Amino acid sequence: MINTDDGSLVFEAGLMVKAGMTQADLIVQFGIDEIDDLENAWVHLRISEIRCEDKLFNFTFYCQNGVLKRIQFGFDIPEIVESTSWDDYSEDTQIAIEAAYDAWLGTQIGDTRKFAWGSISPFFDRRGGSTNIWVYYND
Repeated sequence: MINTDDGSLVFEAGLMVKAGMTQADLIVQFGIDEIDDLENAWVHLRISEIRCEDKLFNFTFYCQNGVLKRIQFGFDIPEIVESTSWDDYSEDTQIAIEAAYDAWLGTQIGDTRKFAWGSISPFFDRRGGSTNIWVYYND
């Protein structure tokens, strides 16, 4: 799914995301679920339930001036029941998700997280209360 040579993500049905893709190309290829124009040169494009291998992924593509710069994504981990409300939120659960994402990345790309094209790593955002995998493309 993750090509470490160029940072592209390849999905079933021939779908692909790569550095430098335009916002328009992402919309055509994926049929975006939600577009959030921040009116400051950044636009966030969200899609849900993209199947790859045995998982359903949720993505947010971050475009600056119409060009893909970052990707945030995640998937459900059956062994870890994530909270459905702030009432049962657990930082320990988010830490477990971060570790599971890191292990999954290890099976996909090994231990390296920084490349000539950018970087990829899981991140638990303590302020936002969520954990995702982030792809950052170099300019």
